[in-house]
Amino acid sequence: MARPYRLQVEDCLYHITSRGDDRKKIYISRYDYEKFLAKK
Repeated sequence: MARPYRLQVEDCLYHITSRGDDRKKIYISRYDYEKFLAKK
């Protein structure tokens, strides 16, 4: 079953997490992690 639609409102703060299945690491190396952060 899909998650319910999340409302998106201007000027609001959102808490976002990124993690793999079973809370496994999603970055292979420190370089991958830094590259992900640079895409903001």
